Amino acid sequence: MLKRSLMMTAAAVLLMAPAFAQTPTPTLPSAQAPAPTATTGTAEQAKPGFIAEQGKEQWLASKNLIGAKVGGPPNETVGSINDLLMDKNGTVLAAVIGVGGFLGIGAKNVAVPFKSLEMSRDSDANEKIAMRFSKDELTQAPDFKPLMPPPPKPPVAGAPGGMSQPGGGMAGPGGPPTR
Repeated sequence: MLKRSLMMTAAAVLLMAPAFAQTPTPTLPSAQAPAPTATTGTAEQAKPGFIAEQGKEQWLASKNLIGAKVGGPPNETVGSINDLLMDKNGTVLAAVIGVGGFLGIGAKNVAVPFKSLEMSRDSDANEKIAMRFSKDELTQAPDFKPLMPPPPKPPVAGAPGGMSQPGGGMAGPGGPPTR
């Protein structure tokens, strides 16, 4: 559950990155401001810094990328996208692709540069993700190893909830060992 929440947050940050990169247009003086229309009406306008809807050339990680099949040469399915690797600024560095296995069992994860993916959408809104790596190249690639948190430290003797005292009792808070 936490992994999915983090993935959704990361996807949202990814989709907002182009908006932050745009330079704001200068505002017109109120005398020259255009009259509200159906496309620029105040009710439909997004507030600065927010994106109101997905554009035709934008992809949602949860709906369009995660779980999507990826094709390689010669137009064969080489795997599916399991995750995205991003840096602290929200830039997508790599797509983690599950390769091999059967129905996800026995598959290994391989991280490929995100820029190596070619994403397209035809006029019927059919989406296609392709790359230049073949299934054999991905099978031979090293397994992707995600960063694992360090193991918890062992309890310290004498600390609350710590190790038992000599004589078999546990030390109570501020008191002698109990029996």
